[in-house]
Order: sequence, then C-alpha cells, then structure tokens
Amino acid sequence: MARNDIFGVNAKSKTTIKRTMGTDTAEPEILPELRDLIPELDVDEVELLKSSIQKEGQREPILLWENNGKRVIIDGHNRFNICKELGIKPLMRVMEFKDIEGVKDWMIINQLGRRNLKPHQASYLRGLQYNREKKRLGAQEGNANALKNEYDNLSHSFLSTQDRLAEEHGVTNRTILRDANYAIGLELISEYAPSFKKDLLAGRVRANKAAVQKLHKEANIEMAVQRIMEPEPKQEKEISSFDVLQRDIIKLAKSISQDDDDHRFELLKSHIDEWMNSRKRK
Repeated sequence: MARNDIFGVNAKSKTTIKRTMGTDTAEPEILPELRDLIPELDVDEVELLKSSIQKEGQREPILLWENNGKRVIIDGHNRFNICKELGIKPLMRVMEFKDIEGVKDWMIINQLGRRNLKPHQASYLRGLQYNREKKRLGAQEGNANALKNEYDNLSHSFLSTQDRLAEEHGVTNRTILRDANYAIGLELISEYAPSFKKDLLAGRVRANKAAVQKLHKEANIEMAVQRIMEPEPKQEKEISSFDVLQRDIIKLAKSISQDDDDHRFELLKSHIDEWMNSRKRK
C-alpha cells in the first residue's frame, strides 16, 4: 500500500491552481478543528511572512481540501489572512483526501517538515503522529476522562511504530514515548483551557513540560491543569554577607578621592581585610 493511501490521501490529487478568487469561486472556509491542530506562528514570524509577501508576492500556494463541494484551508492560514489584508488575490491549490482524519494526518506530517519548528512544537507533533497512528479515534472527542483512560496504558509495546518514527525524525525511541505523553497532556489541557494550549504551543506562555507529560496519570485532571497553568513564582536571589561586603567595598572605593582623610582609607582597608578573610573561609 502506498504511503499516501495509509494516511488517507488519494493517489491522484488535484493539482489545479487558481491564481484568482473569481466570482465563481467561493472563499475557502477555515475549520477551527484543523486550524488549531497545528502550532501558530508567533508575531515576529507573521510579520516576516507579511513582509515577504509584500516584497516578493505569494510564493507558496494555499492548500485546500475539497469536501462535499466546500473548500477548506489545510495549509496557509496565515498566508490567506495576509493576502486578504493586503488586497492580494491568493494563489490556491486543491487536494483530495478520503476524510478529515486523512487531512489531519497529512497536516501533521507536513508541519513536521517545517524548518522553523521550535523544539516543543516538534515534540507535540511527533507525539500526535505517534498517538494517532496507534490509537486512531480510541476515545470520544470532548471527553477528558475518556482521553485519560484511553492513554493510561500507553507502553513500550508498540516498538515497531516507535522505531520507525524515531528513525524518521532522528530521535530516540524514548523521546517518541515522551513526545506521545506530551501530546496527550496538551490534548487534556485543551479540554479545560484550549486557549492555554494554543498559547503554550505558540510560545506565548510556558509550562513545566514534565508536568504536562505526566498529566494523564493524575487522579484529578482539572486540578492538575490548573497547577500547570499557574505561573511559577520568581525566586529572589539570596544575597550572601560576602556579596554585601563586596558591594560595600566597591561603593566605598568609588567615593574616595585623594583629598579624603585617613579615616576613610582605613575604613576601606578594614572592609578589604574582612572581605579577604571571607574568601578564605569560603
């Protein structure tokens, strides 16, 4: 079986390119389910893309999935929005897939081919690919407990898939399993805080990755998600007496001039002697 058929892509995809959106061509739709599957570009990346389109035009077509007479964007959401903003008629190409799950599989693989993926984004996508290949709709959508139960038994038994994906992505088998748990954790987070998942993948917020990877093992998922979302308190650096003494010496040395009396020089000397003794004790 061809690899494209495995992932739901028809062997013969449409390659017709429409350079304009004429009156006979409806504006393509944006499905949140597909748009939110992949990490967003950050603000700087969007601005760079906009600048590139302004200067050089749209070089890569927006890819669409034709489904029951409707065309849905599957790649190029940012390009489409930028073209609309700039008043440019977008270049588009239509592809055929068996179903929406085939579209999702293709989108994940396509995103993993991006050169500008951040490490945590690549981890999420690798894990998502692994989980989808192994589970294939194993839990009901919209049910966090079902998701938790479905993945609680994730283990090392799926070595063939691990080996293949590890080799394909140039990582270890253990990394693939950690990625799988990370993707599971993010999907569980999205059940309670979808915007936090988007912000996390986009790099707008941070979270403890290990805590996300262990989320499916928590007895109370909702409470665990709340803990993950709480920003870690900043720890103030403890200033030792040694550091204080060093700071005082520098401050005093800067304030002394040639006209100062012997008392200030003696004070500085005593500070230096104390500082040297502190260093020896350390």
